[in-house]
Amino acid sequence: MAEQPAPAHHGGARWIATSSGGACAFAGASHRMPSPHSWLSAVDWCLALAARTPGCKYVSVSRFKRHCSCSGSCEATTPNATFRHGRVTGRGVRVDWDPLPPPPGGGKIPARVALQVSGHLRTSCAFGAVERHLSACRRRFRTCSVFVHTWSSLEPATLHWSGARRGADRSSAACVTRLRAALEPAALLIEEQNGTAVWRAAAGRAAAGSAVAATVAAARAAAARE
Repeated sequence: MAEQPAPAHHGGARWIATSSGGACAFAGASHRMPSPHSWLSAVDWCLALAARTPGCKYVSVSRFKRHCSCSGSCEATTPNATFRHGRVTGRGVRVDWDPLPPPPGGGKIPARVALQVSGHLRTSCAFGAVERHLSACRRRFRTCSVFVHTWSSLEPATLHWSGARRGADRSSAACVTRLRAALEPAALLIEEQNGTAVWRAAAGRAAAGSAVAATVAAARAAAARE
């Protein structure tokens, strides 16, 4: 079982919602995936692999065993609590992750939820996972707000403790504009970072604490206005 590089997202949320427990009894080629941090990432990985495998109509996935296998049919299954299996459908379709059932009685849960996101936006400027979580949250709860803390540079502008520079000092302005339009955050805090200072653990903890305090204050202010 060869370990493969992680492919892109291929609509795992829809597959999770329609899959069943156990594994296909007559699975074909099996692959060992990189350690997935969630069922969604495991299924995304396996479905992306299936999209490149001719004749793959069903996949069996185990997040805990890091297993992905393809098969042309799945008439018989093997009971296994760590596996799920299902037909490969909707390839290449990005869907929001919301496998939870709707609240009892329909409608939205009468609660206010705050999501806090903090860190550098990085050169890739990718925040699709945050969009999916926020979208699922807003469908399920009456109020769901996101509070963002980031830096004026895409990558860390400080020097690593080894003396090496960890990333290019590029402005995050364009990425912040994209993020603001996509997430519509209740509050957005952008801090300047000294590009000549050496990053130390104590200073890092202090900066993180300051960011948390600022976003908590913004959340309370937003709640007071509602």
